[in-house]
Amino acid sequence: MNNYETLDEKCQIVGYHCYNLEAFDNGRCLDCGDDGSKCTLPIATKIVTKFGRFTGEHKTRYFTRGLMGNYYYKISNKPPHCLYSYGIELHLDPQSDSAFGLFTLDIEGSKGKVNGIKLSKNYSPYRPGEKYFYLFSTEQSLGPISRVSISCSFKRVDYPDQIIRNPTLTIHHLKLKYLSNIDQRIRENESRYLCPKFFSRIISNNSRSSLINCQ
Repeated sequence: MNNYETLDEKCQIVGYHCYNLEAFDNGRCLDCGDDGSKCTLPIATKIVTKFGRFTGEHKTRYFTRGLMGNYYYKISNKPPHCLYSYGIELHLDPQSDSAFGLFTLDIEGSKGKVNGIKLSKNYSPYRPGEKYFYLFSTEQSLGPISRVSISCSFKRVDYPDQIIRNPTLTIHHLKLKYLSNIDQRIRENESRYLCPKFFSRIISNNSRSSLINCQ
């Protein structure tokens, strides 16, 4: 189990205040708030009870009730149960096309990498200037993020006024927010604000864009 008393651990089981489970799973409630009240560490004894109840059922999230309402957690069914979780905010450029797409991320850090992270289960609509939220978790520590790349496959859609045969999407920037620590300093240190290299801002079908720290 985690030592909930220390703040220097990179991975802690942190609950995030949210209005329902669907919103939490969709990356809509991944902010601790200015005073930190929207995040909480669970009581260790309650965690043990929950883990015991969930053993063999492969459940990976649960909630507790607090003064502000429900707090939701992402957990692993394998000891020590802590997942390294990230909130992903994808911002499209106002000059981007509209398209139905399926984004895939590769993330590499100093300690490990994860390839083929699908941001959604199905093709989703994307619009110019909009931002989109996702939640990603892994059992392995990635360490400080050093490299991220993104690709997209497109589904042809015939709009009433036009047929976009070869759609593209233009990435403005991407935020990768580390979530698995109660200490704001650690979360900020492990988070990244990323922009595409200039010549790879526009993503065509199955092309790949490399993202670097925004200047």
